[in-house]
Amino acid sequence: MKKLKKIIIYVSIFYVAEAMSVFRFSSKMITFSGKNISSFPEIQFKKNDRVLIMSPHPDDAALAASGVIEKCITKGAKVKIIYVTYGSHNTRTMIKKQLIHVPTPIGAIALGKTRHNEAVKAMESLELKKNNLIFLGFPDFGTLKIWTDHFNNRPYFSAITMHDDTFYKTAYKTGISFTATNELALLENMISSFNPTKIFFPPTSDLNSDHRATGLFTEAALFDLRNAVHPEEYTYFVHSESWPVPKGLHYDLYLTPPIYVRNINKNWYIVSLNKREELKKKKAIENHKTQLETSPAFMYSFVRRNEIFLKFNKEKTDSLLPLWTREKMEKLHITPFIESAKLSKGEKYTDFYIKLYKGILPFSKLSIFLYPERTDMTFSNAPKYQIAITRDINKKLSVQFTSKGKRIFTASDELRVNSKESTLDIEVNNKYLLNSPSFFSAIQIEQNGIRISETPWWNIKL
Repeated sequence: MKKLKKIIIYVSIFYVAEAMSVFRFSSKMITFSGKNISSFPEIQFKKNDRVLIMSPHPDDAALAASGVIEKCITKGAKVKIIYVTYGSHNTRTMIKKQLIHVPTPIGAIALGKTRHNEAVKAMESLELKKNNLIFLGFPDFGTLKIWTDHFNNRPYFSAITMHDDTFYKTAYKTGISFTATNELALLENMISSFNPTKIFFPPTSDLNSDHRATGLFTEAALFDLRNAVHPEEYTYFVHSESWPVPKGLHYDLYLTPPIYVRNINKNWYIVSLNKREELKKKKAIENHKTQLETSPAFMYSFVRRNEIFLKFNKEKTDSLLPLWTREKMEKLHITPFIESAKLSKGEKYTDFYIKLYKGILPFSKLSIFLYPERTDMTFSNAPKYQIAITRDINKKLSVQFTSKGKRIFTASDELRVNSKESTLDIEVNNKYLLNSPSFFSAIQIEQNGIRISETPWWNIKL
């Protein structure tokens, strides 16, 4: 009876969390013609290429990069895919399969096995052998939480599978605790041994939390390996409410850039597909039957005359940082949210200037994450700063500075917060970013312990 109560509590928790995990914001699309898209630079592949594709879930590699895989196989290049999760947390699919309204650990684990098998069949249809597929087995819907809260070696517990370590028999290694250090170490080991010439991974502004986390872990791993591994880095989008457009199967249309992130750079590249390659991609996608049953129009939308990628670049100081758009947030009544964010580096301070839509509400907490990439230590050992700013009913602000959950006591000139009704100016002494050519950052807003708004993650070059 106690175990049943525990399961019910965990199910309730992840339902609330899932509602807040993926913000589906959109904006007005900019129209691109086929001529515009076909003029984008084409990614070229050679026989001596070693191409690595990072896939957060079992279907993402097929959706975003089937054409890449086909080009590589035709050229005789080597290809490997790393699947970060087994996709066990897809509640829509689980409920449909189980014919009940409450997902269960048994159903989730079974779904993960099914999606693993679908991924293997999909890649075999593209003539990519099973030994080129690596399944890590980290928790679906949990990897961003691991990134934000579990660099302290305390394992993340998956409420849907009731595990805190890798357990699928087909996983690369079993018994690996769900910590950020472990996930990063696995990725670094695989990237180092494969030494890719090209790597494809999700951007940290994708609307799905596991996609953002996969991008973050990949970028951190590449930073640690910067002296040994030098691949061309490309990112691919999958999730946005208004993209791809139009939905459904349209062989003769081009896949256009997803213009739902403000201030994003325009460094787009494509991989063109001929009719035979489009048909093979369609077949690969159709092997993901569990996903196709619940989202057929969305899945088929990726079968187009091209695949599209964004060349990875770090964000710059003194310019507006990419944000999801305002229009959809207002429609969803998600307030407060970040209207704009900008960072500059002075002689003594790194300065965050944040403008909020409707300001900080009482009893809310705004957190700024600062994860420096240090040249004098590994990324896992480097600090993971969090500046938490809370506001009480009397509009009084309090500030707490931590790293990996431990409080940092600062002098008055080391961390300064200046506030008006809808703006925050946070100054951090540069000593905290010592030996850091760049750092990861994001802003998150909570109220009553529940995340109500957040920004993309940024990798900012100082």
